[in-house]
Amino acid sequence: KGSFFFFFPDGRDPQQLAKDAGIKCGVYENLAYQSRGCASDKECIKAAEGQMMAEPPNEKNHRYNILLPKHQYVGIGIARSNEKIMMVQEYTDDSP
Repeated sequence: KGSFFFFFPDGRDPQQLAKDAGIKCGVYENLAYQSRGCASDKECIKAAEGQMMAEPPNEKNHRYNILLPKHQYVGIGIARSNEKIMMVQEYTDDSP
């Protein structure tokens, strides 16, 4: 139904993407893809977030990025195309 992956179609990593956007501080990124097997878009997003939070604690993974206390800023984007939902979460410790 859903899966998680790091996706950089042109080879750039989150740091390079942030730098290209004029952001000078380091960033952490979560990406989630969910197929539309849910009752609603909201349910798909909740399912994706739930899968990230179900990852093992004490490892550098999606859950780690969400819960890292030093993150002071977050940006979230959600896009839907046909039957697919993509969510991106960007975290940083410093003011972008």
